[in-house]
This record gives sequence, structure tokens and C-alpha cells, in this order.
Amino acid sequence: MSSHFSTKKTGNIGEKFAEEYLKNNGYRIIATNWFYKHKEIDIIAEKDSFLVIVEVKTRAKNYLIDPMYAVTKQKQKFLIEAADHFIQTKIFQKR
Repeated sequence: MSSHFSTKKTGNIGEKFAEEYLKNNGYRIIATNWFYKHKEIDIIAEKDSFLVIVEVKTRAKNYLIDPMYAVTKQKQKFLIEAADHFIQTKIFQKR
């Protein structure tokens, strides 16, 4: 077996770590791996009446690029569109 994790396995580990971190810091997890238009939001959480959309970027220890820069403008636009859709279809339906 290879000593290197696949990208998917590394991502899954990062998402679980992020989910636990959020829970331990008082966030309520609403959804994980939520799909909209064939794309995925990693974590949707809530705390103090704020909806939080989380894009998890897990990198190898020696990766030189800051993960913040891995979220492209296109991905940011998608996350905004998907968050809006989530609010319209999931949050407002409950009111």
C-alpha cells in the first residue's frame, strides 16, 4: 500500500477535522458535502444566527501555496450562488 494518501482521502480527513473543529467551537453543523449544480459545498454550519459556508482545503505539510489562494474567483462565485440557493430552499422553507 502506498504511503501517500490519495487527494480524496486527504480531503476527507481535512473535512472531518474541520467539522470537529467547528463543533468544538460551538457551531451547529447543518449539512456536509451538500451538492448544488453538480458541485459541492464541504460544510454548512450555523452559530449565533450566522450561516457559515466552509470550503475545506487540505494540503500536504510541504505544500508551498497558502490554501486561501486555492479558492479561485470562480469557486467563490459558485459558493455565493450555492449559499443563496441553500438559504432560499432550506432556510426560508422552515419559516
